[in-house]
Amino acid sequence: MKQVAIPLKEGQRFAEAIPEIPSNSIINKKVTGCGATYSEIKAHRHSIIIEPNVPVIKTKCRKEEHKDDNLFGIYEGITDRQAKDYIQKTLEEKKHVKILSTPESFWKIKKAADGLGINLYDTCFLLFDECQKIVKDVDYREDIALPIEDFFRFGGKALVSATPIYMSDTRFKDFTYIEIQPECSIAKPAWLFPTNNVLESLKRTLEWLGDSPDPVCLFLNSTDMIFAMMQSLGIMENSAVFCAPKSVERLNYKGFEKAFEDFEPEKMEKFNFFTSRFFCALDIELGCQPHVIAISDIKRYAHTALNPETDLWQIIGRFRKGIKKIVHIYTTDKNLHKNSYEDLHEQITKLEGFYEGCLLEYENATNRNTRIALGEILKTHPFRKFISSNGEDLGEHKDYFKIDNYVDENITLSIYRTSAKVKQAYDESGLFFGTEITNGFYKEKKIFPKLTIPSKVKTIKEKREYIISQLEMADTWENAKFKKIWRDKLFQTDSFIVEAYETIGKEKIKELGFSQQKIREEIILTTFQSKRTGTAFIELVKNAFQPGRKYKVADIKNKILEIYKKLSIPMLRAVTANSIKDFFEVSDTWMGKKDKRARAFYIIRAKI
Repeated sequence: MKQVAIPLKEGQRFAEAIPEIPSNSIINKKVTGCGATYSEIKAHRHSIIIEPNVPVIKTKCRKEEHKDDNLFGIYEGITDRQAKDYIQKTLEEKKHVKILSTPESFWKIKKAADGLGINLYDTCFLLFDECQKIVKDVDYREDIALPIEDFFRFGGKALVSATPIYMSDTRFKDFTYIEIQPECSIAKPAWLFPTNNVLESLKRTLEWLGDSPDPVCLFLNSTDMIFAMMQSLGIMENSAVFCAPKSVERLNYKGFEKAFEDFEPEKMEKFNFFTSRFFCALDIELGCQPHVIAISDIKRYAHTALNPETDLWQIIGRFRKGIKKIVHIYTTDKNLHKNSYEDLHEQITKLEGFYEGCLLEYENATNRNTRIALGEILKTHPFRKFISSNGEDLGEHKDYFKIDNYVDENITLSIYRTSAKVKQAYDESGLFFGTEITNGFYKEKKIFPKLTIPSKVKTIKEKREYIISQLEMADTWENAKFKKIWRDKLFQTDSFIVEAYETIGKEKIKELGFSQQKIREEIILTTFQSKRTGTAFIELVKNAFQPGRKYKVADIKNKILEIYKKLSIPMLRAVTANSIKDFFEVSDTWMGKKDKRARAFYIIRAKI
């Protein structure tokens, strides 16, 4: 990849250094808020700008400086029909198309353009803003990378960020990496507060700030911790939380009403909590400089780990008029692995080699049992997490962004092995000079309880009720990755009730009285209704009759007829009790006392 350095004088804007963003470039602008997106909005060409989150789009679309720029935001709730109408009207008025879209809604632009007979790839310039988010979020938000396949089809295309992360996709090899190099120092002071008790250290930090009239902005990627902190510190009345819509609902349900999915300065209070939805791209323009506190409690929530070179630099970059100070409160864990880029890539290369070897053996296996065994190994092979979900084989379906995410995540976590490593990461970033606060370790621990499944429960029903409550709680978490990790742990504990919750929901489970047979039947029916699986009938029959048990002939016939009725399947032939023999090996027997004996079948084993 060709590399180019472009100087940026103090006070200069992006467009003064780069008048027009060149195609096939990855731009490291270094300085947040210097006007890279602004530059493309003002450019004399049709533009599509991919933004990572909805609040960013809404904020830019309502800014006064863009009132004459014909901006149109596309995200959840905006239809492809609206996109089509906007494009058609824009072209009729001979204006430039200026669309801001989330990655997940990019398909609407494609559909709108197709409906108008427009070749999108030749007509528009595509800019992927805050491109580090593709790497950071792709493991739990796969759709964030959806536009990438289309990205390479555009004649004019570029990626930009103040904190780009290395992307190993080989299609970038012919791109030019442009680094903006400020001629003046941009490094900021940071107060580093290692601790064994995040709550107590936060309390002391707020006391240290004293009665400052300026607001406090706290960045913490866990709404559960945010709520607990507000309660423990007694600051509920003068706090606001900016988070995802589901988290807003969750906090409202708990009685906290000042939770918002969109940011507006008028909604701010003395203490303002932001989750990862607001860590980058958003412009926060205040009439003052706030105090900023970032929190990483990695001992309990690994997903709260923040990288100084990317996350922290983005956080302070939200505030266009600067900040008073930034304090980073964090825990460390000496048991974390020491990782380097070279080590991680070597590990992935070895995993890939093992996977390819296993895949080759599977494809050439002539023995049926060997093939089945190798197939099971391939399904659970560690390398599969680096394979795109749109393909079953390796090759072109290897997902480089998932690999880059894995590397970045492990590099970030390894920073938190010791407080010295954290300070080293700050210093080596060139973006901060960190001062460590050394009084953050306390004998008396006031640490939030861990999210764990009780080891002792009275009944299976109680255990399953508890698991459902944990699944409900996880649905409100801001970080989808942590949500998935927690869901998988619950699945390992009781896969049946997790599947039931995800398929038919809590209310239906309660309505069925937690009966395993009734719930399983409802899961099969629901799956049939939504996916029209051809195996639904067989699954319902196998659910209704269990090997090792006797069933009266009359009951067998009635049950099979009931299944036909539930699935609304026409009967091709008359149903009798002997129909059970299509599914099970049976033997004749009797049920009941001598005077009330009834013919029955004993179920030996399933045939299919």
